Amino acid sequence: MLRSIVANCGDPVLADRLDQSISGATDIAALTRRARHAVTTESDLDEERTRRRQLADLVSATRGRSLPGGQAGGEAAAGSTRLPMSAGTSLAPDHWFPPARSPWHRRRRRLSRRQGVLGLVIVLVLLGAVWTAPRMWSELRRGWDTVLNPVKTEEQNQIRPVSPPPPEPVGDQPAPAPNTVGTAPAPVEVGAPGSAGPITLVTATPANGECRAGGSCVIRVDVHLDPATSVGAVTWALTVYDRCSGQVRTNGDVSQPVQSGTHQVYGIGRTDLPPGTALAVAAITSAPATAASEPLLVPSENAVC
Repeated sequence: MLRSIVANCGDPVLADRLDQSISGATDIAALTRRARHAVTTESDLDEERTRRRQLADLVSATRGRSLPGGQAGGEAAAGSTRLPMSAGTSLAPDHWFPPARSPWHRRRRRLSRRQGVLGLVIVLVLLGAVWTAPRMWSELRRGWDTVLNPVKTEEQNQIRPVSPPPPEPVGDQPAPAPNTVGTAPAPVEVGAPGSAGPITLVTATPANGECRAGGSCVIRVDVHLDPATSVGAVTWALTVYDRCSGQVRTNGDVSQPVQSGTHQVYGIGRTDLPPGTALAVAAITSAPATAASEPLLVPSENAVC
C-alpha cells in the first residue's frame, strides 16, 4: 500500500528510497519507523530545528531572560537578527516575573450550607413581602384616610334634639292606689314582626326614669342590623296605644344614617302620653323593613280598665 501511494506521487527517488527502507520490515512498528525515516530529509530536519530554536528565543524574549551563548551564536551563524529589548518598555525590575495565577482561583466554589440557608430565608422573606404588600398598602391607606379625613360623627349618629323633661311637682302627691276593680286591658297588637330583612331586633326602653300617663316619656330606641347587608338609613317612629279604648297615636318619623358594617344604631325619641290607666308604647320601623319592638307598658304592672 505504501509503494502504491509513493508511486502515485510521481517521485521516483522517494519511491526507490522507500522501497529499500521497508523491504526488511517485519512488524507495523518497524515499518512505521522506517517509512518515517525514509520520507524525512535533511532539509526537513533543519527546518524543524530552526522552528524549535525560534520558539525558544520567542519564549525567552517574552519572559525577559537572556539567551544562552550557544543559541545566540547559532542565530548569528544562521544570519537571524534579534532586536535588543528597550529599557523603557517595562517598569518592573529585571528579577521580577509576572505571577502565574493558580487555576484553583478560577473555579467557582460551591456555596456553603450556611450561605444556602441564608439565601433561602431571603427568598422566603421576599415572597412574604410580595404576598402581603397589597393588604398592607390598603390598611395603610385606610389609616391615612381616617387620620386626614375623619368622618363626622354628627352625620353618622344623627339624633334629633328633645326638650328637657318637665319639672317634678313640688308638693308631695300620694301615688294612686292600685285599682283592683275593673277589667283587664286588651293585649297590644303592634301589627309588625320583631325582625324583618336586615333588621334583627328592635328594642324600646325608658331613657329618663319610668314613664307615666299624662306626662312626657323619653324613650331610647335600639335597632340591631345584620352587618353583612348594606343599609343606608333606618327610619322609625313611636306609637302610643290606649289598651282600654283602643286608640292609637303615632309620632313623627326619626331617620338615622347607617355606616356600612354597623351592627347597631340607636336614637332618643320623646312622646306625650295621654291620660289613661293602661297604655303602651312601641317603636316601629318603616325602613329598610317593617319591624316592631316589644310594647313598653305604662304602668308596667297592675293595669286595669
